[in-house]
Amino acid sequence: MTEIDVRHVLPAIRVPTLVMHRAEDMVVPVDHGRFLAAHVPGAKYVELRISDREASLQPEFVVRQWE
Repeated sequence: MTEIDVRHVLPAIRVPTLVMHRAEDMVVPVDHGRFLAAHVPGAKYVELRISDREASLQPEFVVRQWE
């Protein structure tokens, strides 16, 4: 797998940004989502307490988390 490091461009993002990350994500550590939100100016971070299966079956729950 190829990795691309974009950390240096995060402060240059100037659009409304919503970072949603599942608290129980087994592939991407939650700290990665937190880092992303912390380094994009004005970003909003929402940590979802829902499983992958629940998220795919209940998209309205995911939407309600950031409204």
